[in-house]
Amino acid sequence: MDHLSGSMKCIGEGQVCDGEKNCRDGVDELDCETYSCLNGFWKCPDNLTCIHEDSVCDNNPECPDNGDEMQTLCEDWVCTGRMVKCRDEYNDPLCVANYEAYEYVFCEEGGSGDYSGSGGGGLTCGRKEFKCEDNLWCIDVEDVCDG
Repeated sequence: MDHLSGSMKCIGEGQVCDGEKNCRDGVDELDCETYSCLNGFWKCPDNLTCIHEDSVCDNNPECPDNGDEMQTLCEDWVCTGRMVKCRDEYNDPLCVANYEAYEYVFCEEGGSGDYSGSGGGGLTCGRKEFKCEDNLWCIDVEDVCDG
């Protein structure tokens, strides 16, 4: 659903309360305290900004106050989509894309909260992918047993 700003410019619903003034008059960033974020988005602790769930605890601050990267939040955060929870070199939790999990020493085993020392333990492969025995790589099924 699109919203019409006071300047008569239509903007996408995902641009409302995203921390950027998309309308010249800024109406898309007003009354954000009462705005409910769209499905798949998360409201920053400032109670004014909505960010995509995959951006929470990814070691890349998106909220104005960096509230999406607070350690207390990230300890309990369940990574979304094709993200897996790993621990960085400081033992801080973060969500990384499953294909990047091999870069980390400790990653959750399938979202269980148990961390393995093998790295990439929570790797989930796509429908037409094969999970290698080392749990670090997914390869196209057409590449299995291809010599």
